[in-house]
Amino acid sequence: MMCIGRRIKRALFSGRCAYPLAAVLLVCLPGIIKAQNVFFDSSATVISPANAPVAGGDTIFLEAGTYRFLLIQSIQGNHHEPVVITNRNGEVIINSDHHYGISMRNCKHVRLTGQTKYGIRITRVENGNGIGVSALSNHIEIDHLEITNVSHAGIMCKTDPDCTFQATRDSFLMQNIHIHHNLIHNVGTEGLYIGNTRFSGLVMNCQGKDTLLFPHLIHDLSVHDNIIKYTGWDGLQVSSATQNCAIFNNVISYDSQKEQNFQMSGILMGGGSSCDCYNNWIFKGKGNGIEYHGTGGQRIFNNVIIQPGYQYFPYDPTIPIHGMLFSHHAFLYPDSGVRVFNNTIVHPKSDGIRFNFSSLKSAGNMVKNNIIVEPGAYAYYEDLSTFRTGEDAYVFKNDTALDVTISHNIFTRNKSSVNFYDVYNHNYTLNHGSPAINQGVDLTAHHIVFDHYFTPRPQGSGFDIGAFEFDSLRVAKNELLRSHQVSIFPNPAKHFFILNAPAALYQITIFSLHGKEMVTKKGVHPHVPVYVNSLKPGMYLLLIENSSDNKSYVQKLIIQ
Repeated sequence: MMCIGRRIKRALFSGRCAYPLAAVLLVCLPGIIKAQNVFFDSSATVISPANAPVAGGDTIFLEAGTYRFLLIQSIQGNHHEPVVITNRNGEVIINSDHHYGISMRNCKHVRLTGQTKYGIRITRVENGNGIGVSALSNHIEIDHLEITNVSHAGIMCKTDPDCTFQATRDSFLMQNIHIHHNLIHNVGTEGLYIGNTRFSGLVMNCQGKDTLLFPHLIHDLSVHDNIIKYTGWDGLQVSSATQNCAIFNNVISYDSQKEQNFQMSGILMGGGSSCDCYNNWIFKGKGNGIEYHGTGGQRIFNNVIIQPGYQYFPYDPTIPIHGMLFSHHAFLYPDSGVRVFNNTIVHPKSDGIRFNFSSLKSAGNMVKNNIIVEPGAYAYYEDLSTFRTGEDAYVFKNDTALDVTISHNIFTRNKSSVNFYDVYNHNYTLNHGSPAINQGVDLTAHHIVFDHYFTPRPQGSGFDIGAFEFDSLRVAKNELLRSHQVSIFPNPAKHFFILNAPAALYQITIFSLHGKEMVTKKGVHPHVPVYVNSLKPGMYLLLIENSSDNKSYVQKLIIQ
């Protein structure tokens, strides 16, 4: 039965659905209008209710091709079902001389997603952001996009307050922002810029009078499984996110390449932020690994931070960069400490963890079950004629009276003493005999119940120290495979990887970090590509089994 609702009839027959809209299709049951599809081709630059009369549950398809830019204006779903915007019949590429690639304005309950892995790719924006989410947009999900070669931020998500007072804190609340499984690289400023950094307000001249305006807050923010690399400024920045904020499972590398002061970190939690930050991998950036200016009371755990600041003025110890930096601007209320648990920090340029705030502003801070190796400031503090010593480089307190409990950590200048599995290849899981095994304090009361690989904690008689729980089965398989000279390349992989191994047939199984079997391939020959186009970007576990002798190996696989 064919059915067209009155609203859609008007659009179809009034001329408003003219080019570039190709078609509007409805699937109906008697008396009930079901989801409709709306199609645009690469000549489109504006999508709005005038040419896309959609509602919750409907889908806007972007046909494959190269687009100049896209303004998505006033598209709105509902609390139960978003409007989905996605690609069709191949990749959508946006190559733009405009000041944005995609701009979402006054949109609500919208999901912008690549139907295939990175099905929507923003390959160039000459003078602006890859994606902007503004003008009171709310309830937005962005996933499976690639953004590269943009002059400003990869994704910017906020509505700045102005003299209309529509986006001030008492007028507007941004909610349900979900940004995940995107690849963002080679961008001019931040990879992700979410929320206004002026949490404490900014002064604007409104009608001839200086007026203090407070920017809107963000509730229910989730940022995870993004791959972010080679950013000019911070890799990932979140501010003014005061409730139910989580930043997890992101892979961030080579941040802060422009060396812009006060814009240098892998992950920056700015003013007003109240975010749990966990299971992130931050590698060889020029900025602080994690920088925190938030409200306190949050957990920062299971993060792996490798060589932060190592390439930033490497021979000048007076220019500090740290594994984690907690700023003196951080806390608005007393007794609002942070919980720093089970992180692995290797060779930070300066301090492993630095607290830069007054004891009057914070209490109840905890630093437990962390591994900090080779902090670069150790020798510098030893050489200074002050009361500071090299040991301060592990956890530095600007105010020595600061209330912070430091226990059950491993602090060492000798990485071999930790007995990581394979430091040369940046595998910081624990090997047999590591002093970190079973030596941590039980943190289940703080809801720390899994490690960096989402393996349940504890695995043995007690919590392990650092980001990884020791897994004897994984180590045994690693040893077996390493002895047989088996590896994969490239890792991270984009379209495929190649198995480097002795002549044999292998079975390859790819699992999600939650243990779900995603792909199984039997009869795999060495040096023949194994395609992973069906997998969404993120981290996986790869099981390789030799079909002839049943020897096997598990390792981490990153899909870009």
